[in-house]
Formats: sequence, C-alpha cells, structure tokens
Amino acid sequence: MNLYERARGHWTAILAGAGISPDVLDGKHHPCPGCGGTDRFRYLRDEHGGFFCGSLRDNGVALLQHVFGVDFKGAAEIVERVVGKGDWKPERKEPSYAERLRAIAKSASRSKYLESRGLEMAPGLQFAERVEYRDGAATLGHYAAMLAPVTRNGKFLTYHVTYLQDGHKANVPASRKILPGPSNRGASVALYPPAETMGVAEGIETAIAAKMIHGMPVWAALNTPLLKSWQPPTVAKCVHIFADNDSHFAGHAAAFELAHRLVLAGLAVHVRIPGEPDTDWNDVLLSARAVA
Repeated sequence: MNLYERARGHWTAILAGAGISPDVLDGKHHPCPGCGGTDRFRYLRDEHGGFFCGSLRDNGVALLQHVFGVDFKGAAEIVERVVGKGDWKPERKEPSYAERLRAIAKSASRSKYLESRGLEMAPGLQFAERVEYRDGAATLGHYAAMLAPVTRNGKFLTYHVTYLQDGHKANVPASRKILPGPSNRGASVALYPPAETMGVAEGIETAIAAKMIHGMPVWAALNTPLLKSWQPPTVAKCVHIFADNDSHFAGHAAAFELAHRLVLAGLAVHVRIPGEPDTDWNDVLLSARAVA
C-alpha cells in the first residue's frame, strides 16, 4: 500500500500528529502554517488533505512539504513517523447533522408548503418526514422538513433546512437554517439543471417563482452575502440576477456587485428587480395570479 492509500481519509489526524495546529485544520481561512499571511490558507478537510494557500492548491503530502520545508521523501517519513506512533488513531468522526439528514432525505413530486405559496416543486429539493429540531444543545421536537442541498461545483456542502408543520413553516425559533459545514462562499442550491441562459436569486421560493415567470432555470444563493460570491456553473453564458426589491437596497447592492464580477468574467448579465418596493419575485407571481 503506497503513501497516499495509507493516508487517504486520515489526513486531519496525520497533520495534527505531525505538529500542525488543529486550529488551522477546521476548514476556515487562517494564516498559513507554512508562510504566514492573514487568511491565505484554508484546509479543505477532504480525504486527500487538500488545502489552498494563495494560488497554491494541493494535497496533504504537499502541505507537509510546504510547512516543514522537506521534499517528498521527508514528507513520507513524517507520515510514517506519525502513523507508527502507538497513540495515533485514524479519525472516527460522528456523522454531522447534515450527513444524517442525507441518509433520510427523499425526493418528492409535490409540496403543500410550496403549493401554499403558488409554487411548483423544484427537482433539486428533497424532503424528510421527521427531523430533529435543535436549539443549541436542546431538542425542541421533530418536524417535517424541506431540504435544499447546498453545493459548490457539484459537491455537497450542507443543507438549507425549512422546518414545516401542517404545510406551513414550523413555530420554532428559526424555521429556516443553513446547517454548519464547510465554507459556503460561492455556493448555492441548484434547484434545476444548469443551462447556458439561467438565473440566480436569493431565496428558494423567490428562485422558483422567477423560474415560473421567466421560463429559465434559476438557482438560489440563499442570502445576500452568498449572492455576492455566487459562482455560476461552467455551462452558463448568460445570467439573469433576480434581485429582491428591498427598501434598504441590500438586494440591489448584492445583485449589482455580482453582476459586475460576472461581466468582468465575460458573461452576459441582466439584473431584474420587481417594480414594487419591499417585494420579491414570489410576490410578483402571487400578485399576477390574484389579478388573473
């Protein structure tokens, strides 16, 4: 068994055992343990020990080389030294809340919650019939839930969860949550298959409504910070940004910041904002149906 096969899936424990502080191995941005800086380094917590340091992206062997100034042989010796320690044990992490939800998630053809808002079922959504609701360390009950997989470049990161009761949002302290997980920067909920002409909006309901009105796939970025950092799929050539018309202009600001970045990247971009203040595209859809 070669070095990479021996270490696969155990890199966090190996790197910590080699002397790299566990504080910088949490998946967030930190000063690089090899070359410093302020937030240039991020450990990816994948099975290969992947990491970013500025423009450098590589695996656990390269990280040992980068931090300790050794060649491949030196890095291999560090791995063998750590693995050979009697007190070293591979990581045995308990599955996260999001991972446990993945095990019980189901697809669905319809949703009473979405139907109550005049919305169709999006193929990218999932449901679970009985989900534990946590408020800190306390469990406040079990509820049905609409599960929206948060992904980046097709990789699952976590879930956005809407807790439901009798076809409406549950009466809990926060009926919507993005569960803890890796950094969500650039991520979104891929509600529909990507296309050359597609859209992005903030909320899930807003994105579905925009798709129904304008006839193109629309993804949900979930909030204004994530809308600003959204990364379109590689197939996209023309992006419509369906912004909320907030009276404080947060939706406008996020939409135009994203538009500026995408235009510089060579995409055709259109920013579309509802005409009435303090409305979103779900409001537009419901108003059109009321008139009809």
